[in-house]
Amino acid sequence: MTSTESLAVGTAERFLAALRCRDYAHIEACLDPKVRFRALIPAGLREAADRRTTNAFFARWFASADHFEVTQAHIEPLADRVRLAYRVRLHDQQGWHVVEQQAYCEIADDRIARLDLLCSGFRPATATLTENSRADDYQPEEATQSGAGESNHD
Repeated sequence: MTSTESLAVGTAERFLAALRCRDYAHIEACLDPKVRFRALIPAGLREAADRRTTNAFFARWFASADHFEVTQAHIEPLADRVRLAYRVRLHDQQGWHVVEQQAYCEIADDRIARLDLLCSGFRPATATLTENSRADDYQPEEATQSGAGESNHD
């Protein structure tokens, strides 16, 4: 890994560490003031052109959860970008969910200058993992009616 790639991965690692703690001040600090954010979520495209608005999307998606856990994460350089992927298990007023987000980041001056994100949506999930199960064994419950797997998490 080159020194440039190493610095870029370090920025993504700081972002992920802040997300794990839902530390929105540190998430915002990882973003360039004029970050270009585009997120494709089940409800449609979301865009922002500054770090405050970008950070607000993460807060809207995750802040209300009374349980929040990053169960998987992967960071790797990809040419001039960094790929960041993570799976979250959370509980909020609508119940238990798993959500995956995959992002491609451009790093400039040790901050995320561009963040393109794809989101699985908040998928219904079982309440707990057994003592012997692993986070990646986690399977969402089947939806029983059309649209039951969708939520209003936009």
